[in-house]
Amino acid sequence: MANACKEYGLKLGIYLSPWDRNHPDYGKPEYITYFRNQLTELLTSYGPIFEIWFDGANGGTGYYGGANENRKIDRTTYYDWPDTYKLIVAAPAIIRDQSGEVNMTPVDAESVVYYTLNGSIPSPKSKKYNGPFQTHGKLEIKAIAFDKTSGKSSPVAYEKFDIPRKDWKIVGLEDEKAYVIIDGNSATSWHQAGDKKMPVDLVIDLGRKENVCGFRYLPDTDMWNPGIITHYQFYVSADNIEWKLVDQGEFSNIKNNPLWQTKRFATKKIRYIKFRALNNTQGNDNTGYAEVDIITN
Repeated sequence: MANACKEYGLKLGIYLSPWDRNHPDYGKPEYITYFRNQLTELLTSYGPIFEIWFDGANGGTGYYGGANENRKIDRTTYYDWPDTYKLIVAAPAIIRDQSGEVNMTPVDAESVVYYTLNGSIPSPKSKKYNGPFQTHGKLEIKAIAFDKTSGKSSPVAYEKFDIPRKDWKIVGLEDEKAYVIIDGNSATSWHQAGDKKMPVDLVIDLGRKENVCGFRYLPDTDMWNPGIITHYQFYVSADNIEWKLVDQGEFSNIKNNPLWQTKRFATKKIRYIKFRALNNTQGNDNTGYAEVDIITN
C-alpha cells in the first residue's frame, strides 16, 4: 500500500487497532509493549505517514492465543496513551493570515519546527522557525517538527498560498465577524444572516485588479449546522456593476468530503468576485464558509 501511494502521489494514512483479539497477552501490561512495537514499525518502515488513528477499543470476546474468552479493560488507563503518543511526532500547522503573516505551530511544545520556502524537503539543517514572519506574494512552505529527545522528524507539512488578502473587503456586509472567512484559519467560520434565502451572494472587493483564473472554497465542518454549499455560480467584475458568469456547477460529494474545493476558469483581469450559493447539503437556506480564496496567474 505504501508503494502504491507513492506511485500515485497519495498520502499514506494508517489505522492501528489497540484491541488484538488474537494476542495471548491482551489485557496484560506485556501487551502494551507489543502494541507500541507495532506502532513503531508502522511509523518507521513505510516512509512518510500522513496520519495515524486508533479507536476506543474496550476489549471483548476473542481467541487470545487459544483462551477463547471475554477480556475487558479500562480504555482510559490500560493503553497509557500519553506515553504511546510520544512515539508520534505530528506535523506542524501552517497558517498565513489575511495580512500575510505566517504562523507555524507544532502539536507539542517540545518540538522544534524547521521549514523551507523553495520547495525543497526540510530537515533539521533547514531554517529554524522562531516566530511569526511577514510574507508577500505567492508562497510555498514545507515544514517539519523535530523532536530533539528522540531524534525523530514529523511528516512534512505543506501549504501553498496565493496572494495575501490584506486589501480584501467584503462588500455590502456590516458584520465584522464575516472576515474570519479570509483570516487563513480553517477552524473559524461564518454564516450568512438567517433571514437570507437561496440564492445567497458573497461579494468581495480584492482591492485592486488581479489576473484571476479560479477560486477555492472551504466549507464549515460543524457537525450540527454546517451550511455546506453544494451548487454554486461564480461571477467576476472589474467595477462591481457589470458581472460575468465564469463558472457554475456542483461541489461533488462535498457532504462526505468537506475539504478545500478548487475550481478553475479562463483568466480574467478583475477586481470583484461574487460567489453565489444555490443549494446546500441540508436542503435549507443556511450558508456557511470557513475560507474563500482565489487563484491567480
